[in-house]
Amino acid sequence: MKDGGLNILLLLVVISISVLIIVSFLYQNTGIYSYLKGELATIGSFSGTPVDISECGNLTDQNAIYNLQSDVSSNGTCFNFLANNITLNGNNYTINYSQTESGYGIQIGDAVKANLINMSPTSYNFLSNSTFSIENSYGRIEFLNPIVGNGVLTDVKINDNFAIVNVGNNAGLNKSAIISLYNIGDRGYNNIAILYNGKYRCNETTTPSCYNFTSLSVNNVIFNVTGWSNYSIGEYVSIVNTSSGNTSTPPSSSEEDDEPLIYLNGTNSTCPNSWVCGVWDKCTNGIQKRDCFDLSNCVVKKDKPATNQSCTVEKVKELETPAVEVNKTGQNTTREYAGKIFYFIIAIILVMIVLVGYGIIYFVRKNKRK
Repeated sequence: MKDGGLNILLLLVVISISVLIIVSFLYQNTGIYSYLKGELATIGSFSGTPVDISECGNLTDQNAIYNLQSDVSSNGTCFNFLANNITLNGNNYTINYSQTESGYGIQIGDAVKANLINMSPTSYNFLSNSTFSIENSYGRIEFLNPIVGNGVLTDVKINDNFAIVNVGNNAGLNKSAIISLYNIGDRGYNNIAILYNGKYRCNETTTPSCYNFTSLSVNNVIFNVTGWSNYSIGEYVSIVNTSSGNTSTPPSSSEEDDEPLIYLNGTNSTCPNSWVCGVWDKCTNGIQKRDCFDLSNCVVKKDKPATNQSCTVEKVKELETPAVEVNKTGQNTTREYAGKIFYFIIAIILVMIVLVGYGIIYFVRKNKRK
């Protein structure tokens, strides 16, 4: 009887270990692991089945997350988005297209929502009722309305505290969007605001209008815009337009001649530079810096605006704890909590198996005594 009970106990231990190994294997190699651990995308709160790809082709799996593993090339169009809510993580690999026939780097099908992450410059084509979001380590832009047209992904830029859409190349991009700017935090601004074209304050009363969903000094700032040029978070300084007497709100077309925007055109007649600059960052060691881009992508860069200037620190503020923290990696607390629940369930199963085993041993011994 004693040997029989011991054999049953050993059998239960073996079964328990086997169950644990099988469940662990499934957890590591199925969508359960991917969902709970948030490894469905390197950046972004996207959920779906990860698929590694290393060549051009049709993307047909709804809710899938395709991870590009190498540079790719295609005779015509490289990637066709043929199902809804597909994410393509380009990992900054080069996408070559139209090697022998006309096409695009990416083409988003009719009524399809696409998410683009870490994309290298390539051409795009949006068919009817297509929408998309684009994201990198600096932030994310999610368009809220259908977009039609084609162009190059450099029409949409996200840099440190800077988001711009060049609607001059594709007017179809001039749609409402939600902008997320990552790693903003408290940069020492005294009169912080959402800035349009680097100097005009944008809020619910301006045109275009803006509405912030978070505080403007948290780590990841999120706000909505109704139209496009460039947006950033910075110090708002009231500037009076001498011709109209208006302060620095987004100007009408009649005011732009007297109070020029941040666009500074070069003098190259064959390729006029079209400069756009972000706001000056926080004063560090007596120097402020900003980024400037030539939207025309001219080979010869003329009349580039200053990207460094001297400054004086007037006020030092203690960093405050962000009121809202948005996790841009997709590995949010919900998934971490779900992972803990998963292991807790496994522990309960093992305890139940052991208890049942002891129960069986008890009743076997009891019946033997009778």
